[in-house]
Amino acid sequence: MVKGGQVQFLVVNGSLDEIPIRDYIWLIRNPVLGLNWRVRLYRSARHTALFIALLLKRSQKTRIRFGESTMRKLAERKKLRSAFVFEVQLAAMDVGVILVELNRGGFGAMWAAALDGAASVTAKSLIPVAERKKLSEEKLLSELDLPTPAEDDEED
Repeated sequence: MVKGGQVQFLVVNGSLDEIPIRDYIWLIRNPVLGLNWRVRLYRSARHTALFIALLLKRSQKTRIRFGESTMRKLAERKKLRSAFVFEVQLAAMDVGVILVELNRGGFGAMWAAALDGAASVTAKSLIPVAERKKLSEEKLLSELDLPTPAEDDEED
């Protein structure tokens, strides 16, 4: 077997030509069998993350939001799988971009460097030790105006 990106090909009589059409599309020829295959390899998570960074840079903003269709176009995929999105998020962090999935759908991206100028806070000043010890998870959820587990069960 000869590996061509993420696809494996069986070589018959040691004759197989791989011709790159673009960096992710290959034309595979096997003259012995007289067969030609056009193989599309998926764009990598890193390549997609670089496109998102370019999108952010060209927008000249510190943060942007875009839909799943834009992500599919950048990744050149019909279906976005959660594992791929996670890999893109990790790859984006490597190039200084924070990428998150938004609750309303789509994605948000921002430069990690934009957080360098953010106000610094300490737990000591905003949540004293005594208060931290007595705050339960339910009280934290109610202060944050988030549904408690009991409310989640009622909705189902």
